[in-house]
Amino acid sequence: QLYGTLGTTRFGMYLCICIVYALFYIKRKWVRITVCIFASIGVFSTVSMTALLLMALLYLYYFVFYIKTVSMRKKLIFLGSIALLIIIIALSWNLLRSVSFIEPIVVRTEKVYENLIKGDLDYVTTGRNELGEIYLNKFQNGNILNRIFGYGSYSIEDAANYSHNSYLDMLNYCGLIGAGLFIWLQV
Repeated sequence: QLYGTLGTTRFGMYLCICIVYALFYIKRKWVRITVCIFASIGVFSTVSMTALLLMALLYLYYFVFYIKTVSMRKKLIFLGSIALLIIIIALSWNLLRSVSFIEPIVVRTEKVYENLIKGDLDYVTTGRNELGEIYLNKFQNGNILNRIFGYGSYSIEDAANYSHNSYLDMLNYCGLIGAGLFIWLQV
């Protein structure tokens, strides 16, 4: 599993940003294709479900809205083929489990599905649900100065990791004023 420099999901998201750059800003076709191939291999290597889903949506969006040389009829046929491929994958799931380089994705997908059926959203979101609640509780229980200016730290005693929610992270790190400025800058 490729962790990169920032962990699997965040590194996968940055690789998806590389794909966005390649698809929409690189003019030379061979360079665009090369960057997309290497970034896609990287995304698959992270085994991040978020990054894999984002990458699939990026390519789908690009194909449907930016490829003008293919008619809408052919695009719909292609999308139908993807749906058929998904059905074939579902039907041949046990065979896929034995392919070594696909096995980590299969195992992760099965565990996510099992816990989704059980209603365990904390496992499905890799602990993010619980971490988000811990961070929100810390912010709500903080004194007025900490709420306004923040704690200046991502570290929370009960949490083993950051919250995976940028807005909660900003609230705890730099308070309402700092989070408001960050959001204002983004807008």
